[in-house]
Amino acid sequence: MPKSFRAGSARWCAVGFLVLAGCAGPRTPEGSTPILSQPGEVAVQGRYVHAGSGMAFPTDGTAAGSRFVRVTVTQFDDKGRDVSANYDVPTPSGRMRISAYVYPVPLAFALKPPKEADAAAVRLSEGLIRSELCRQEQDRRKQELLDFHPEARLLREGAIRPPHGEAGVPGNVVTYETRDFINNTKGLVRSEIYIFCYVQNLWIVKYRVTPVQDSASEAILADFMRQVPWTSPTPG
Repeated sequence: MPKSFRAGSARWCAVGFLVLAGCAGPRTPEGSTPILSQPGEVAVQGRYVHAGSGMAFPTDGTAAGSRFVRVTVTQFDDKGRDVSANYDVPTPSGRMRISAYVYPVPLAFALKPPKEADAAAVRLSEGLIRSELCRQEQDRRKQELLDFHPEARLLREGAIRPPHGEAGVPGNVVTYETRDFINNTKGLVRSEIYIFCYVQNLWIVKYRVTPVQDSASEAILADFMRQVPWTSPTPG
């Protein structure tokens, strides 16, 4: 833990926590897709609107000149807050599967700095805490991937800016080599996990992408992440 977490007016950060959205918690925006009473695949014909955030998963679209099509939508909880949508995208190197997820930040913390705390120190420390919690979420998702794909080999990992450069939204990307379970080709292919934390202060947006074969695939993915599921306006 950096010394700045333990010293001076920022000391509260070592034991304090992040305020995510006051005391009331998120509300379900108008126009959101009906919520299943239990986890399962969602039979939705049009765009799926995530309860709580208002972020939307369209049925299809175009990214960097390539058409993407939604294959499935899955609800992982009984409140419609933890969902994902799978998309198939043709690329010059074959089909690419992009799985986009929205789910709550794991823990809601309460941050109460002392009255004399310096505002700049508060902002810095809050940013450091957010980055650390996002890194911990990245580690959980890395282990999750390895549980399903023990053959996966880590290539690199690091920080990345969110698709629209949102302030206070730390992002991480992890790149692996793993089996091409999408196209069932022989050998290993590049597979990536992108995690963006504290979107609208409450949500994590994650992408799992396989395979990412070339620069054309990279361009399609970058354009896709700017659109899905970030296009729906933040509920007021």
